Amino acid sequence: MNQNIFEQFQAEKQKLIQTAQIAKENGWITEDREKEIVDKINNDILTLGVIGQMKCGKSTFLNAFVFGDTVLPSATTPMTAALSVITYGKDKKLVAEFYSPDEWAEQKLQADRSLDEVAGNAMEESKVKAAKELVAKSANLPGNVNSFLGKSQEDTFENLEEYVGADGKFVSITKSVTIYYPHDYLKGVEIVDTPGFNDPIVSREERTKDFLKKADVILLMLYASRAFDSTDRSILFKNVRQCGIGKILIGVNKYDIAYGNGETEAEIIANVKEQIGRACTDTGDETMAALVKENDPILLSAEMSLLSQLPMSKIQNRENLLHSWKNACDNFEISSQMEMAVKSRINHLIDAVKRIIERDKIEVLLRKPANAIKAAANSKKEELEHQLRETCSLIDNLQQPDEELEERKDKLGRAKKRIQKKIDSLGDDIEISFNNIIRKGRNEMEDEVDSACNRMVRIVDNMKRTQGPDDIIPALESEQNKLIQRTLKRCFERICEDAKRTTTSCVRSFCEETADVLERYIEDFDARDFVKSIEKRVSFDVDNNNMFSVTSEDSSSDDEVSFLDVITGLIKAPFEAYFGAFSKGYDFLTNNRDNKKELKSIIENIRANFDVNDFLNSLIDRKDEVISSLKTLILDDLLTPMQNQLDEILNSVSDKEKALHEAIAKKQEIENGLNLFKAQYSKVYSD
Repeated sequence: MNQNIFEQFQAEKQKLIQTAQIAKENGWITEDREKEIVDKINNDILTLGVIGQMKCGKSTFLNAFVFGDTVLPSATTPMTAALSVITYGKDKKLVAEFYSPDEWAEQKLQADRSLDEVAGNAMEESKVKAAKELVAKSANLPGNVNSFLGKSQEDTFENLEEYVGADGKFVSITKSVTIYYPHDYLKGVEIVDTPGFNDPIVSREERTKDFLKKADVILLMLYASRAFDSTDRSILFKNVRQCGIGKILIGVNKYDIAYGNGETEAEIIANVKEQIGRACTDTGDETMAALVKENDPILLSAEMSLLSQLPMSKIQNRENLLHSWKNACDNFEISSQMEMAVKSRINHLIDAVKRIIERDKIEVLLRKPANAIKAAANSKKEELEHQLRETCSLIDNLQQPDEELEERKDKLGRAKKRIQKKIDSLGDDIEISFNNIIRKGRNEMEDEVDSACNRMVRIVDNMKRTQGPDDIIPALESEQNKLIQRTLKRCFERICEDAKRTTTSCVRSFCEETADVLERYIEDFDARDFVKSIEKRVSFDVDNNNMFSVTSEDSSSDDEVSFLDVITGLIKAPFEAYFGAFSKGYDFLTNNRDNKKELKSIIENIRANFDVNDFLNSLIDRKDEVISSLKTLILDDLLTPMQNQLDEILNSVSDKEKALHEAIAKKQEIENGLNLFKAQYSKVYSD
């Protein structure tokens, strides 16, 4: 089996922490910067959420994927399955969170309802049945139910089944369980095993959604022999949409059963893709359709993977495990655990999870500080090279007569004036281009918002009298998420890329012209090499994760607000506030006409108030940063020190021989420092 992906993640974290420590010792970064990097790495959490309907094999998958043993019991019914979070702990233990008194009172009210009262309404019928089951199971509690409500309880790992097993003592009142396990690779990792959606406990379902919204990878598990049924459709098109687009993998578990019935792997995959594609077409959900195309469904057998890891003695002594072993061996004509591991195909899924983690998590959590450390090291190198360049210039100037120095000073003054004019002209050219890019991008975004608002108005107009929030919210959310996560995000990315191309082109032309000026006015100076390094240092870089983040004016903290945060506030927040009222007991159905009017008013306000000018104008700030950098690097750091050096020699140096001797010694010192740096750098970045 592949090296555990979480072990790899931990290894990368530790390597970066060590690099940060070495960088501090080498003087590349400060002690405060090192602490900032290490704290960020240690405190950040990698979250993997596993979702799917009952009997799809989530627990078996997690047993194979995380533990390599039969640790998690399989839930018997959806309503007795608590949300479980697996993370690192020095010792094996669990902490259970019980329902609050209000949540339990809600279940008792549901349990008192008659099934005849909700006959024909599948969702309500499910909630009533679940509530009756939970209340009935509370009789197994070792004490009065009220003594547990609203509390947390720590227990030994061996008693896990009492909280998540179908007949456990505490299963009726357990909302969630955190499982602490002493695997080092689980440090900074949480794996969430969800009980499912359409949960009878609203708070438990909300807890599930909160975990999945922040998840770095969401794995939707399907059952190969009945994928993609109505329950899977509901999970994907109603719930997954709320968890973040672009982070979802689809695993098709128990493929070995379908394979044993005569289906080929290609046929199983084709069938699942056809079912999902048909569902996308039926719902008209282009967002989910694009998501499905991005990552193909992946076949696996979690049970076979688990069998490949368990001791053979355990398999032989448990009838159900031995039966599964023999079936798998017969179906695939294999006889060893190594072959069983290959045929389980779980490595295909692990590789897919790893790719997403590397793309969406490691890039943000690890690559950024790694690049920052490397940039700090390069700054140290550039500082030493700058000192060496100044010292070599000083040695050369000390060897020249005063008349030559006066002429050099005059040339430097003329060069400085010419380059200043070019910098001013560059700033004007970039700003004109940016204004055109911003205007075009803003118009494109406004057109897209208009189109989405028109579609949302049609959704509201077509709303039937009997429809409630649960019916209308998914349709509106689909439009909102497509608009925010794909359409507007891509518009903004294009704007940023256009700005980057424009700036890069303008700076390149500026650097070529500047090199000509420097070559004309400064003798024995490698102008081409200098401007090449300048061009790299002032490159207009766009962060694809945060784009142009700005500090929130409404916050007293230094938290940054990204483009997507701004857009979400403009488009989703009004709907969330409106529908939030109905979760507090307001009757949506009795005011259908008024609801339509209010929803259409919200949509029109979104259309009228959509304004991202301030955010887009942050591009201009980036332009100013580029111009300021060029001015600093060329005028302030290169030409001005050269002028000051000449003035110093002409006005203050009485003993040129002594000054020359000191400069030569300083040159040797700097060269030694540069050689030491190169050795340190090579040791850190030898690979």
